[in-house]
Amino acid sequence: MKKNLRTLLLLAAAIWTVSSCDDDDPKVPAFTDEPCAVVVNQGAMGYLSGTLDLLSLTDGTYTTGYAELGGTPENVVECGGYLFIPLNEENSIAVYDKSSLLRSATIAVPAPQSICTDGARVFAVGNDSIFRISATTLAVEAKDTVGHTAFACTYTGGSVYVNVGRTYGQYTGGTTVAKVNPETLAVQQIEVGINPYSQIATDGSGNVYTVCQGNYYDVLPTVYRIASDGTSTPICNGTLIDCYGGKLYVAYRTSSYDEAWNEISTTTYKTYALGSATPVAEDFISAAAEAPAAATFLRVNPENGEVFIGTNGVTDGGFVSYLTSGHVYRYAPTGALLAKYDAGVSPYAIAFVTRHRVAE
Repeated sequence: MKKNLRTLLLLAAAIWTVSSCDDDDPKVPAFTDEPCAVVVNQGAMGYLSGTLDLLSLTDGTYTTGYAELGGTPENVVECGGYLFIPLNEENSIAVYDKSSLLRSATIAVPAPQSICTDGARVFAVGNDSIFRISATTLAVEAKDTVGHTAFACTYTGGSVYVNVGRTYGQYTGGTTVAKVNPETLAVQQIEVGINPYSQIATDGSGNVYTVCQGNYYDVLPTVYRIASDGTSTPICNGTLIDCYGGKLYVAYRTSSYDEAWNEISTTTYKTYALGSATPVAEDFISAAAEAPAAATFLRVNPENGEVFIGTNGVTDGGFVSYLTSGHVYRYAPTGALLAKYDAGVSPYAIAFVTRHRVAE
C-alpha cells in the first residue's frame, strides 16, 4: 500500500513539474499578413515636415501621421522588405521596415526626386544623376549622369526610364526621357515633349507613359506614349497617370487665380485604351460620386482595380491650400466612392504593401 502511495505521489509531482514548465515557456506569437496602403504627405517645403499615413485595406482604418519623414518626400517604393522614400530637402533616401514602419537606414543621395525598383534593387534620380542602390546592403552601388535635371523614373522591360525635364528656374529645356541600362547605367535619350516632369508609368508590356508639363503658357501638359522600340507619340492632355487592366488612367488638373492670387483648381478624369488617343470613358468616376478638385496623385491598386486619388486641402471659399490637411479618395473599379480619408498636408504618393506583423 505504501509502495502504491509513493508511486502515486511521484507521478503527481512529475505531472505538476511538466505543467509548470509548460506554463513558463514563452508563447510563440501568431503573425498575420495585412494588406495596407502607405501614403506619403509632402508637407510644405520650409514650413511643415513630410509625414507617412497608414491605411488598412482590410478594415479601412486610416492613421494620419503614423511616422514623420522629413523635408519634402517625393514618392515611395517597396523592395526587399523595405520602403524607400526620397527626401528632397534632406538629400537622402529614408529606408523603413515595411512591417514595423520603423526607420532602418538613411542613404545619402543629393536632392532625390524619385525612385523606382526592378524588384531587387532601387534606382534613385536627382539633379543630373541616377543612383543604383542595393536593397541588401542599403548602400549606393553605382552612379552616373542621365541629363541636366532628372525628375521621375520607372522600370520596365529591363531598363530604367527617367524624365529629363527643364533646368530649375526655366520653363523650357528638357525634351527627353533617358532609357538607362540598369547594369552599366549607359543612357539612350528618347525625344518626347517639352519638360517631362514628375509623372511616368508603365503598362507592364514594355511601353512607358510620361507627362510632359509643357511651358506653362501655350504648350499644355501632354501625355506621351513611348513604345518598346523607342518611338514616342502624344496621346492626350493630362497631369497624373497610371496604367491598369489594359487602360490608361488620366487626371488633368487645371488652375486659375483670382486677383489676390488665390488658386482655384478643377480636375477631369478619363480612361483610354492603352496606345489609343480616344477615351474609353470621359469620366471614370461615377456621376453620383464626389470627385477631387485638386488632385495630387492617381494610383490603381494592382490587386483589385480600386482607384486612389490624393488631393490638396481646399478652403471653405474653394481655394487650394498647401498648408492644411488634404484627403485621399478611394473608388471601386466601377467609379463608386468607397471612402474619403483625412490625410496629412499635400498627400503626394501611395504604395500598396503587405505588412507581416504580430496578430492582435
